[in-house]
Amino acid sequence: MVLASCSRKEDQRPVRASPEPAVVSSPATNAAERTPVALVELYTSEGCSSCPPADENLTRIAYAARSAGKRVIALSFHVDYWNYIGWKDPFSDPRYSERQRTHAGRLGSGVYTPQMVVAGREQLLGSRNEQADAAIRRALSRPASHVIRIQVREAPATIAFDVVGPAREAVVFVAVALGAREVSVKTGENAGRTLSHVNVVRSLASDRLRVPARGTLALEIPKGVDPGAAMVVGWVEDAQSGHVLGAVAKSGLLASRSP
Repeated sequence: MVLASCSRKEDQRPVRASPEPAVVSSPATNAAERTPVALVELYTSEGCSSCPPADENLTRIAYAARSAGKRVIALSFHVDYWNYIGWKDPFSDPRYSERQRTHAGRLGSGVYTPQMVVAGREQLLGSRNEQADAAIRRALSRPASHVIRIQVREAPATIAFDVVGPAREAVVFVAVALGAREVSVKTGENAGRTLSHVNVVRSLASDRLRVPARGTLALEIPKGVDPGAAMVVGWVEDAQSGHVLGAVAKSGLLASRSP
C-alpha cells in the first residue's frame, strides 16, 4: 500500500460562525427500510493541505442530500498518520486509520488523504465532486439487502442494534458523529487556516457476527459531545468484501433512553 503525501494548498469556502447539529438525511420509513442508502466515508486530516477541498465536498454532499431527501450518510473520519508533521488533529484516532487500511486492502487503492469510500464498494479522491456524485448515484441504485435498527439501551453509551436480512457473515458498526465543526490550525501544512468539517466521527464500535442478529455495542462518548445534536449511525457490512448492506442514522438519539 502507498501512503500518499499531501502537498498542495487550495482555497476554502467560508466556514460557519458556530457549530451546528449533525447533518442527517431523510431516514427510511418502516414500510421502506430497504430503500437504497449510501454511506460516504471521507478519510481526512487537518495536517494535510490537500484535505480542505474534500472536507468542503463532504459538507456539500451532506447538505445536498438532506435538501433532496436522499438517504446519504456522510461521515468524516480523521486519520492520525499525519500528526507527526507539525499539527495533531484533535479528531484523529488510530482506529480510523486502521479502518482506512482495511478499505485500501479490499479496494486495492493504497492509503492516502483525502480518500472517499462510498458504500464500501468504490474509492476516489475526496475532492472530486463529480466522481463522488456518480458513486453515490450508483450506491442509491442498489436497494439495501439488510435492515438495521438502533436504539439507546442505556444513555448515553450503550446502543442496541437489530439486523434483519439474509443470513451471512457480517460486521455491525455503530458510530457517534458531531455536526459542523471549525478549528483554527496553528502549525503544520494548514497553519493559519480555519478548517471546517461536517459529521466528524468521535466514537466507533463494531462486532462481527452472523446476521440476522441483535445485540448491543458500547460507545465511548468524548467530552464536549452534545447528546441532543450528535448523530448516531449504525450500519452492517459484508465481513469479506466490506460492502455496506444497510445503514441508518438518527440525530438526538443519545439524548433519550429507550422505553
